[in-house]
Amino acid sequence: MEIKFYTQKGVLDLSNVKFSTQEENSMMSDRIFTKFFFPFTVNVDDTFYQTFGDYLSDEAKDMDVIIDGLLFHENKTHKAKLTIDGTEGNILTGQIDYGLEEIPNFEKKLSELPLEKFKVDDIYSFAENVVLKKWPQTNFNFPRIYTKRYGSDGMWDSFDGYYNDSVIENGLLKMKRNYINGSGTIYNLNIMHPCPHPIYILKVGFKDAGFDLVGDILSDPDLQQRFVFSGTEYFTMKSQTKLIAVATQMDFYQDEAANLLLNGITYKMRKRKYDRSFTNLLQGNYKIQGQFRIQSFYGRITCRIISNGTTVWQHDEYYTQGFLDKPFPVDLTIPLNQTSNDVKFFVEYIPLNPDSSDYNVIDFQLTSDVLKDENASNEDSQVVNNPNEIDLTRAVPEMTFGDYVNCIKSWFNYDLDPVGTKMYMNRLGKTAPVNIQNFNEFAVKNPRKTFLKKRSFLIKFPELPVPYKLDSVYYDYKGLKINGLKNDTTTEIEINGYPLPVAKPKENSVETAIDALESSDVVGLVYYDGLVGGQNNSRNVPGCAHPELFNKNFLQWLRQRTRGMQYQWQKEVNAESFSKIKIKNHIFCNNNIHLIVSLNKDKIGDNTYQTDIITETVN
Repeated sequence: MEIKFYTQKGVLDLSNVKFSTQEENSMMSDRIFTKFFFPFTVNVDDTFYQTFGDYLSDEAKDMDVIIDGLLFHENKTHKAKLTIDGTEGNILTGQIDYGLEEIPNFEKKLSELPLEKFKVDDIYSFAENVVLKKWPQTNFNFPRIYTKRYGSDGMWDSFDGYYNDSVIENGLLKMKRNYINGSGTIYNLNIMHPCPHPIYILKVGFKDAGFDLVGDILSDPDLQQRFVFSGTEYFTMKSQTKLIAVATQMDFYQDEAANLLLNGITYKMRKRKYDRSFTNLLQGNYKIQGQFRIQSFYGRITCRIISNGTTVWQHDEYYTQGFLDKPFPVDLTIPLNQTSNDVKFFVEYIPLNPDSSDYNVIDFQLTSDVLKDENASNEDSQVVNNPNEIDLTRAVPEMTFGDYVNCIKSWFNYDLDPVGTKMYMNRLGKTAPVNIQNFNEFAVKNPRKTFLKKRSFLIKFPELPVPYKLDSVYYDYKGLKINGLKNDTTTEIEINGYPLPVAKPKENSVETAIDALESSDVVGLVYYDGLVGGQNNSRNVPGCAHPELFNKNFLQWLRQRTRGMQYQWQKEVNAESFSKIKIKNHIFCNNNIHLIVSLNKDKIGDNTYQTDIITETVN
């Protein structure tokens, strides 16, 4: 039987080498794919030396010990990796690892997948149209979800607690908009957060790895109108433009002598000028609040606010009534309409005490609806920015694609089977066995048989706070126990996800989905299939939690795995004939239909395997 390892350096012929391989059926294991191990020993001859190098030399320090290549074995070609373990005399020991232990992008973060990303004119109006659609009309949606992540103080004092919050106006759904009012007060009312579809994420991820997703998963009724809530911070923070203009009595820019005639007496005084300016201001509305404060004897007092060369406020008056200590308050909003704008504060007067600096002549704050990209230093200036774009790479959980696939696989009891460029994702135990292979020639009359009634399973979700705790299921040959206790040999199936509970988050509110875990590294599924009472609320549709989940997706499969028999035997077989057996196919022998659990094969002759086979019967 021909066995060769192809590398860029050359070909290693292993056709006459004895070896062992171990293979597990992923349907019967918690591993997504099986990895094969091909350990071997070879004589290092001239051909090996000329092709791969001198691994026998005492100077062999910088030799490659891990070599990528292709393994041709059992009439199939596999991506493989050769690891050279060491040498003794002229004998080299190595191992070839091959098979699909991992899809190439399984370690890639979900946020690194080529998910949808595009600009929109207005995120609020865009979402108002999307919520009228269902999967597969859209790959994402905007269900209304309640959360306690952000509290209700500081910058969140206007936030009612909902992602994708909406109101009904004149019979139409309108998304709440964040805004800054004419007084400069910030209203952070809403967090827009798209939720991608779980099947869409799978399709994009497998496509990124070179596979087209096919199988039961595409029509799973419990996933058709579910969307993934990531819990990640999709919005960005901007800061409100706030500027301070302050000048004390000593912050003058011009000081000159002035004669003041009072009751026939000429007093030598000082006349001073003050200003504070802001330039290159962006277009927007600016609220100006504060005061000019003047302490003076007699004379003219001039206070002005000038915008783009035009006086927008002024006080210009000659006072003759002796000592004056007076504030001149200002509260106005002005529009700045040019590309680049300026605002100037100007004062000219004769101070009462030229050497005093214990008060501010100019003391103003400018507050605008213009937003800056940098975060504000205090919460009073922080604005929740819902960008006018869809970027689903920021709306997925913080996990790898492999972890996400394993979550969906464990949650809904699926298997993965790559065939060429297609990735089959079918539910375990859903249908009766088909294409059963005749295995009688590889069986023995009296195999070792073990009853599986000691086997048990526990399927559980993450721990949710009261009152949203989800039931677990314990199952053995006696049947199902809700929240049953495991034993020392129980196989645990932990689901790193949960269906968001649907309830009234507040006494007088309507039901919708609730962000119970407040986590960003689990898969949260939200049911959404259109407006409910005119609003984008979620509905409570069973199917993703026990007992419905177990009865539909696990019961048939685990019943056969706890009521059947395990068979184990060894036998010498013809290698060419045995290589046609596919480990995931059902087989027939010993008057039963079986699934193979594991295969160990030792090559003991040119075309002979010594096999160690473990199977389970299918009832």
